[in-house]
Amino acid sequence: MGGLKYTVSELEQILSVGVDGIKNDRQLKGRMLQYGMYIFGQVGCTTCNEDIAQLYNNLKNNGMSTLKNKIERNFELKNGFVGQMSFGSQQHLSNANLTDELALEFLSINPERIKCFETFPKNWQKLVTDFVASLAEKKAQEAKQAKEAKEKAEIEKNAQQKAQIEKIVDDKLAKTATDTKQAEEATNETIETTETTETTETTETTETTETTEEVAVNDSEATTTTSTKKSTKK
Repeated sequence: MGGLKYTVSELEQILSVGVDGIKNDRQLKGRMLQYGMYIFGQVGCTTCNEDIAQLYNNLKNNGMSTLKNKIERNFELKNGFVGQMSFGSQQHLSNANLTDELALEFLSINPERIKCFETFPKNWQKLVTDFVASLAEKKAQEAKQAKEAKEKAEIEKNAQQKAQIEKIVDDKLAKTATDTKQAEEATNETIETTETTETTETTETTETTETTEEVAVNDSEATTTTSTKKSTKK
């Protein structure tokens, strides 16, 4: 199978026939199985209609992009190889999901892993070095962006806290001003009431004095009249 050529255009032509047409054409079915093995590394039962239909759908949905990547990539793992990206990692590598970037990451962890590859570019060591430098630069950029985002969030938080404090102070000042105004108005009302009361009392006192004086005058006049009458009788 190593001498066979695989192209996106040929796979498109095969899939355009439809799953029923492929099932009835031994040559087309055989070629589709070859594409399935090349792209996914497995094809299931080669004589079962359900597996053939499943392979057809997988090739139609995911096969094109995977094939394009395989054709364009510069690294190829040895046939059947499946390995972890790193110890304890959930990511596994095989030719079914391999990309140049994943291959370089895989090699950057341990360059001895080059033994796991069937094909690779002659300058793979430089590519790995450049990848590591690029990864370090990317991490530094991400750290810088994270720091800037944190500082921005802190500034916004401080601004919000300052605005809240200023609002509390303004509310307190406004309340104090209102309370002071109400107190002044109450004091003025008290003063006005007191002045009114004093005026009323003064008026009543004056009227009482005048009444008393009138009574006294009347009594005096009455006494004088009585004395006069007594003198006349004598």
